[in-house]
Order: sequence, then structure tokens, then C-alpha cells
Amino acid sequence: MKPSEKPGYSLFVLVLILAVVSQPVVASDETKLQTPGSQHQLVLGIAPFMSPLALIKRMAPLRDYLSQIMGRTVRIETATDAREFTQRTLEGRYHFVLTNPTFALMALETSDFRLVATQKQHISGSLIVKADSEIQSVDQLAGKSIGAPPKVGFLGQLVRPYLKAFDFPENQMPRVFNYNSHNAAISALRLGDSDATLIVSFMEKHLDKQNLPYRVIHRTESFPGMTIVGYQSLSDNEFKQLREILITIDTDAQGRAVLEKINMPGYRVMEESELEKVRPYLPVNNKK
Repeated sequence: MKPSEKPGYSLFVLVLILAVVSQPVVASDETKLQTPGSQHQLVLGIAPFMSPLALIKRMAPLRDYLSQIMGRTVRIETATDAREFTQRTLEGRYHFVLTNPTFALMALETSDFRLVATQKQHISGSLIVKADSEIQSVDQLAGKSIGAPPKVGFLGQLVRPYLKAFDFPENQMPRVFNYNSHNAAISALRLGDSDATLIVSFMEKHLDKQNLPYRVIHRTESFPGMTIVGYQSLSDNEFKQLREILITIDTDAQGRAVLEKINMPGYRVMEESELEKVRPYLPVNNKK
């Protein structure tokens, strides 16, 4: 079957059409661990929820751990925006991908990917304001501006339906501005370009490290966490080995130390049906 005939292919194409059209810059982890006896290099693609260099630096301990246990070199790649990341994923440039649940659902529907594991901790959207803001509740955002991650991403699709659930006065819906990344949306809040920002829940700890005083005024419902899917180029043995490493990473001291360094939870096996909860927030369902 040709790629264009696969049921999920059109979803990926739609993501590319809706995504930002600025010239992307692909970031690659140039640190190649030469693991004894390695047969070939595995590429881990990570969705660009942080700036490329910061993301690669943060996830390096996981890269090193996987390289050591799998007995072959693992390299990290990401991109500066969702458009390039989506394109490279669709092209099969990554052996396995760490991404948000909507992207994982789209990937699985192309039939080129298999579900490896998902993080044990569910994710949600955290609506934040600066600590000294006069805004205390969501209703006080009427007519205000809200920053959000890229429109093609999970929260970028979630933010508008989420806000519509609140009883804002007529013609006083908050104005939503989608930025190229979580970091850009956070910077807009820091600089006063937005009154509030919707970020993924696990980025709150990142804000603490950035010394940005903030308050969470509301959270969305919870959804499956960051998910890892494997491309068809990943052999059955590699798939099984990767899954076993991930779901047991929090059972030994070395693995727990890795999770602490990257500031992420452990993993569990998940049924694909759990991802149906995010289907309403796929780009195909939110074209406007």
C-alpha cells in the first residue's frame, strides 16, 4: 500500500498544511556513544516541546541509558517546530519517537508505527499567570490574551474547546495566540505579551528552574502521557527490548536516577484504545 493510501496518512498531511511555514532548523545530537558490539545506530525522535539544544541536553541521560542497555548507539534528533518534526516522522527518519498523545494516535493510524509505551503520569494543560497578576480565575480572562503552544500540537488544539466550556460574556472570549513552542509561549507571558499561558503540566517544573514566578489558575482534564511509538524499521527484537527497558526503568537505582535527571516519570504498557480520549483534539477535527 502506498503511503498516500494509508488511513492515517491524510492526518499527517493536514498537520503539515496547518503547521507554521517558517524555515525549520533540525537539531541533531552529535554525541555518538560508540557502544561495543553495536550493529547499527538507533535514532530517537523527540517532539520539540523545548528548544532543540535544551531538549537534547535534558534527554541525554535517557539516550545514554538506552545505548548502554540495548548495546548499540542511540542518537537524539528533534526540530525547532512541529512541521519539520512531523515531516521527518512521516518519512521514517526516526526509529522511535517520544511525542504527545495526539501525534502518537496519528502515527499509529498510518500503520507504519507500533505503540511501545506511555508515561505513567498523565498530562494536562496548566493555565498559568505571573505570580503578581491580578487575574485569579479563568472568568477574569474575558477579553484577555492567552498564549499557547503550536496549533498543530495537542494543547494547541485543546485550548479553544477548553475555553469554550467557560461562560464568557458575548464577544469577550479570550484571544488565543499560538506560538512556535512552549518556550515561546512562556516567553510571551514573561514579557507581558500575553495575560496567561496554557502549558503542558510537566513543564511547570521547567518554569521553576527558569525562576519565573507563576500561579496555576486552572487545569484541564487529564489525558494519556507522553508516548513512545516505534517505526516499522525497528525490528521485533528491538521493539520488545525497548519496551522492556522502558517499563522497568523505574525498578532499579540506575534507571530511577535517569528519570530524576530528565525530570520525567516511568513508563507503562498502554492499549491503543486509551488514545481515543484525545481524538477530538486531532487537527482534522479542529480546522478553524
